[in-house]
Amino acid sequence: QLCALNTFEYDYSLVLKDNLWLKEAFTFKNPVFKNEKFFVSLPVVVRNNNIHLIKSRISELDDYINGYYVSSYDGLGLLDELHISKDRIYFDQRLYTYSNRSEKAFYDLGYKNFYAPLELNEKELNHRNNSTSEMLLYGYVPLMYMANCVFKSTYPCKSAPESVLYLKDRKNAYFPVINQCFICTNIIYNSVPVCLFDIKEVNDLNMARIRLDFTVENKEQTKAVLDLFQSVFIERENEEITMDYTRGHFKRGVL
Repeated sequence: QLCALNTFEYDYSLVLKDNLWLKEAFTFKNPVFKNEKFFVSLPVVVRNNNIHLIKSRISELDDYINGYYVSSYDGLGLLDELHISKDRIYFDQRLYTYSNRSEKAFYDLGYKNFYAPLELNEKELNHRNNSTSEMLLYGYVPLMYMANCVFKSTYPCKSAPESVLYLKDRKNAYFPVINQCFICTNIIYNSVPVCLFDIKEVNDLNMARIRLDFTVENKEQTKAVLDLFQSVFIERENEEITMDYTRGHFKRGVL
């Protein structure tokens, strides 16, 4: 995925998920990294037995990190203990600011970077102040974070590096499951990615940032998504999106 991103001509920031930067072998001095701005995301669930590891890695890597993506109040509390400036903290998908009132409440506490809830549709997003928010434009949405390991239930546990299994439902849809052995967690993703490249109304929402979220894609698939993003979203070419995808709740909402 990084090799594909390195061919991309536009400026972007790189958000590294916890399964990368929390590993002791990880370093920002790897030549695959260029001159991007680097952000890291904390685990969705911050367990007591992982707190020391997270604090230790932040202490080692903070000079390279522009900001931290947080999905829980546990994460906010941990960063507060480390005296991380609140303007370097970015809310991720699970820290909700559904309305201007909820966003203002967090803003009054000193937080300034939010995430547009995936559950809101276009009309509801238009009623929200999006000037400090980020929006998912492409990516497989996580449906469930599990402590019950699908891999261990299927095969003997080997604490192997990140692997992918697929759960098949009654309609023969395949849902990717990624293991994170270093914190003993599984993530189940939706069977198809969200893709909003061809929806012109996205620009009218005045989002501060848009996000392409890569998870199970290989190099060729990542490159294909980036090419589609450039031609359809940036250059507004009338190109058909042929991959399987969903609009999420953008058009139909939750109710």
